[in-house]
Amino acid sequence: MKKYLMIIAAAVLALSFTACKNQPGKKSCTFEISVTDVKGVSATVTVTPSDTSVYYYYDVLQASIYEQYGKDSVVSAIIGNMQYYIDMYAQYGMKLTMADLLYKGVDSYEYDELNANTDYVVIAFAVDTLNKALDGEVFTKPFKTGDVEKVSLSFDVQYTDTAVFLIPNDNKIEYLYTIIEPDTLQAYGLTPQQALEQYNEYLAQAYSEYYSQYYGYEVEVTLADLTATGGLYIAFESAEEKGFELGAEYMFIARAYTSGTFNSDLVTKTFVLAPQNAAPSRMVKEFNKHHLFEAPKIAAPAKKFIKK
Repeated sequence: MKKYLMIIAAAVLALSFTACKNQPGKKSCTFEISVTDVKGVSATVTVTPSDTSVYYYYDVLQASIYEQYGKDSVVSAIIGNMQYYIDMYAQYGMKLTMADLLYKGVDSYEYDELNANTDYVVIAFAVDTLNKALDGEVFTKPFKTGDVEKVSLSFDVQYTDTAVFLIPNDNKIEYLYTIIEPDTLQAYGLTPQQALEQYNEYLAQAYSEYYSQYYGYEVEVTLADLTATGGLYIAFESAEEKGFELGAEYMFIARAYTSGTFNSDLVTKTFVLAPQNAAPSRMVKEFNKHHLFEAPKIAAPAKKFIKK
């Protein structure tokens, strides 16, 4: 929970807090900050205080945010958020102290939800837990993330008696996806990539409008908010309720999407939405009557899929 205290809302940043001065004659604590293993969306931060008995806090902020709000407002917001959690826990009869939200000694943490090609700054400062205020200077360390690494994404289609499953090769990869009938794709003259982007852009806009109406203020949903991880499945029993047609052919389209960037090859998988052994065959528009013996044997469709 400590790592996510720095969710700076405009309303919180607008608040002002008065920081108490250091105690007279007290030795100030300094901080050595190192940033290692910097990648497209992650970096490891290690903070070493000169005084291991001092409580302190550190976090990673986008440099633009730090410059926009300034040191004093950022520190005030962090300490204010600490007090918010302390008060919230107290309402439920649980004790949480400021010391529980701070660090002592050397601490290291991998921030793995950063944006690629973005300037960041690490901030570290001692905290006077008695006066709930900044204790000394704010130490900073700038760094910039790199490009998003390309990943290998693939899916395996598997059937059971109750559902069709789309299983990725890596459950940690974030991806955007859509499922569309090939006939629809062809009718609109779309490439799979265009269908993927247009569907998710439409979905993001729809969610933005819905949440804006629901919360009463503007909410922006981006493509990054729509990514999925892990496998997907479509249950045959509830498929029609979700807009699918049993027995129809669909194309699953997906591509890894990390930090606002597509970073894998496009993946397409075609499947029939029915148990594999009972899937009805579609009408063949053209065939060669001179080679009927060599034509593929068509299994009889299950009765429940025959439309009267």
